[in-house]
Amino acid sequence: LLQDEQAYIPTSTALDFGGIGKGYALDVLGAVLDKYELAGYCISLGGDVLCKGYTLTDAPWRVGIEAANDTTQKVGVLVNEDAALFAAATSTTVKRRGQGWHHIINPLTNEPASSNVESATVMATSGVQADIFAKLFIIDPAAAEQIVAPLAGVGYHGAILQLTDGT
Repeated sequence: LLQDEQAYIPTSTALDFGGIGKGYALDVLGAVLDKYELAGYCISLGGDVLCKGYTLTDAPWRVGIEAANDTTQKVGVLVNEDAALFAAATSTTVKRRGQGWHHIINPLTNEPASSNVESATVMATSGVQADIFAKLFIIDPAAAEQIVAPLAGVGYHGAILQLTDGT
């Protein structure tokens, strides 16, 4: 709740920034590496990645996307063709499930998100953006499209969505 330019959260509630923590860490590490003017780098923190420039063989960075329900299968590859900085983050309802629930909570219902998106991998300009957009696609794909569409090419560079029907 916002009152008097301050945010209040209900009693017995907590804020957990773990959902964007890896993205933030990537952004911080990237800023450190940028000070050294490296020709290229790729940082991976638990599946979230930040890449810039080219590999040691002058090839574009390629990031494979695993199938949500079968990590031996790939459903796509993100390629950094123009050597610009890019981040990729995946959110999924598959890997951390409890009994009938998962860890991505819809803030409007305070319940686990229930969309037809089982896994979302987003390519964006920063790790934090990629993490936020990936979770938004899980929570509400239609709202996500409306939010990211104006950011196409500026902060948002695309998404690979894996749906509950296997597509």
